[in-house]
Amino acid sequence: SDATFPQDYVTYTVDESETKSELESGIQTYCEECRLKFIIGDMDIEEDWDSYVAAVEEMGLAELMEIYQAAYDRFQSK
Repeated sequence: SDATFPQDYVTYTVDESETKSELESGIQTYCEECRLKFIIGDMDIEEDWDSYVAAVEEMGLAELMEIYQAAYDRFQSK
């Protein structure tokens, strides 16, 4: 049987798409930069984790999750 993955079928409004794109871009870039810093030791997982999480939250993670949830809810209601 073929698995159906919701992310392949959910749809976003124009406003959601624009906001989603902006938020994802910034958050993904920051996370990639920090991942490298954690790996090479420029950031310490024990000392810097809370500030890392706080920064991602400040970049709009909650709003991005709301957009994902709204699109998923519409997918589920079809």
